[in-house]
Amino acid sequence: MSLAKIAKALYKEKRQSVLGYIGLGSVAYLSPGVLFAFSAYLLSKSALKPGILTLGVAIGSVRLFAVARGASQYGERLVGHNLVLEYASKVRVGLFESLSTVVPHRLSAGVFADLMAALNGDVEEVQSLLLRLIGPFLSTLFAGIVAVVVAFSFSELFGLATLAVMVMMGGAVPVVFYLAHKKFSSQITSVRSMAYRSASSVSDTYSERRLIATQDPLVRRLKEETTLLGRLQVSQGFRQTAMASVEAFLETVALVATFTIGAVEVRDHNLGGVYVAVVPFLLLGTLEGLSSVAVEVARMVSAQTSIKRLNVMLSFEQRVFPKSAVTLTGCGRLDVSFCGVTFCYPQSRKTVVEGLSFHLGKGEHMLITGESGSGKSTIASLILGAWLPTSGEIYLNGVSTRLLSEDSIAEKIGYLGPDPYVFNATIEANLKIAAPSATSEELNDVLFKVGLKDWLESQPDGIRSKISMGSKSVSSGERQRIAISRVLLRNSRTLIVDEPTANLDAENERVVADLINELFVDATVIAITHSELFSYIFRSDVTLEL
Repeated sequence: MSLAKIAKALYKEKRQSVLGYIGLGSVAYLSPGVLFAFSAYLLSKSALKPGILTLGVAIGSVRLFAVARGASQYGERLVGHNLVLEYASKVRVGLFESLSTVVPHRLSAGVFADLMAALNGDVEEVQSLLLRLIGPFLSTLFAGIVAVVVAFSFSELFGLATLAVMVMMGGAVPVVFYLAHKKFSSQITSVRSMAYRSASSVSDTYSERRLIATQDPLVRRLKEETTLLGRLQVSQGFRQTAMASVEAFLETVALVATFTIGAVEVRDHNLGGVYVAVVPFLLLGTLEGLSSVAVEVARMVSAQTSIKRLNVMLSFEQRVFPKSAVTLTGCGRLDVSFCGVTFCYPQSRKTVVEGLSFHLGKGEHMLITGESGSGKSTIASLILGAWLPTSGEIYLNGVSTRLLSEDSIAEKIGYLGPDPYVFNATIEANLKIAAPSATSEELNDVLFKVGLKDWLESQPDGIRSKISMGSKSVSSGERQRIAISRVLLRNSRTLIVDEPTANLDAENERVVADLINELFVDATVIAITHSELFSYIFRSDVTLEL
């Protein structure tokens, strides 16, 4: 899926509306030129004191196009906004569907929410591009063609001059503006990024630097970067003003040139004097639309980044399984085998896992350790089927993960991450996510097994007490034990434990490690950690150091 494909599908669905939008826009951008042209003709003709019928036709035409201008502008905006909002809604739905396929192991739930919020800004950028550039450009293109044809009907010189102005204002000027803005915009983006990083460093290291005072090099660097950013932004404002001035100058030159051509044509008796101002004023009205297009083209630089990011996000797709896809069977204790597994993430040349081979038997415990970025969590995602090996094979009970869906793997393998989520609901509801049919006695039993008996009894309404992520009644250690309770309720006999104590203090870390040892003694367990304390407490049969 991509932005272009969504647009194509919408066009097929709303072809009449799209064509109506372009048609209304063409009338809206052509009407000023025609209105100006008829007004020029009326003023010139009035000086010759023609008959009332001749003036009546001209006056009627002026009124007609004055009304048409307002009506077509309203219609263009109404139809255009409806189409763009519908397009944006389809893009947002597409983003949600695409990104939901990479949750939770390819993209964590917290990152998913933040990313969707950030991408909303990109969607609005595309909306603005469609409304302020793409639609107006197509409409003014048609209006410009009509203006050129009308100019040629008066004289060849008029036609050539009008064509030259349209090409210059609709093509050459926007391209120059775009290239100038692109180069300058990249400089602003670079300085802004440096200023953000410096501000983050100043904030994160405040406690270590509070005694440095005025000699603080980080603060000094931040001041220099923000000052430079301010100067660049002011300079950008001057550049935009200069662009507008260039456009105004070119429009003036175009008007002077067409008036001169008109005077020459009248002198050579190729044109009646009453028409000398018609083409210049037609051109003036048509340039009204072209000038806005030229300014908007310069803003395509920021829109390009948004378009690229949205297309990347929309490209995520569900895995396609062969007809021979199977499901895992058995009691739940799996053996896990890696056979020459190499893996690198899509659109990345960096190899995360290379030539990895190991076998973990049913009921055995494996400890995986290593530095950050060594591929520990990637191994967990590969086992869970979130990613497929670039080369090599992963077998669960002798079945390749290429033949298994994430859902079928999740039915057999429990997952315990570093930051389990607690929903804004009762304790009972938070546990029944794992086992909807569980009784109150079963829920109480698992809470007692993970050492939450005293905590449960301290709650005002017992198991029906409401809790949430921001609730002071639930600590990080208690959230982790609630997560262990969910795994127990699912009766998962194969478990992946990924940095389960990353957000815990030493006391809670010991508690969680002991619970995993005691409650899953007969299960197949793969524990991933960089904690020395957890590594010491966890009882492993096999250790894999990356």
